[in-house]
Amino acid sequence: FIGASAIFVPIVFIFAWLPGLVGGGMPASIWYGFWHICFKLADTLFLIPHDAWGAQLSPLYSEKTNIWQWKVILRSLGILFGMAVAPIIFVSDDCTSTPDSGCTELPGIAVFFAGLFSASCMVLVWFGKEGEYESVAASAPVGRWDFSDQDTIPMLMTTFLNQPFRILLIGDIV
Repeated sequence: FIGASAIFVPIVFIFAWLPGLVGGGMPASIWYGFWHICFKLADTLFLIPHDAWGAQLSPLYSEKTNIWQWKVILRSLGILFGMAVAPIIFVSDDCTSTPDSGCTELPGIAVFFAGLFSASCMVLVWFGKEGEYESVAASAPVGRWDFSDQDTIPMLMTTFLNQPFRILLIGDIV
């Protein structure tokens, strides 16, 4: 799915920024609506396996938390740069918000980030192999059930009592 995302997501992202192909008015509205639906499908195609993959990289909860933390930090920085910093730096005052203005800076930024996304997905597919099923099955508990600090409820309570997690949780809500 990540490999398919490397092709589908950039195509959707680039075409969503090219409403000038159909002109203004109702055709542009239909264009935005169609590509918005496609973007939600592309988002799902990428995010579900990508989020699940992080949980499979390690059997240790502390490492899974560290992976999740870095993923959220880097994703937030990418959103900040792509949505705020890049348009401020690279978009001129001549670029208005109408599709008929001939603005090429925003589609150019979309092409750049689409290429970066596609390349990073291909690197992830090539180097990020999933663990072997046998090693996962061998680490599963067999026999009598023991309760420990690594169980679900103690881990959830530890996570919710963790101050950095609470700050990130509030940041995600806002």
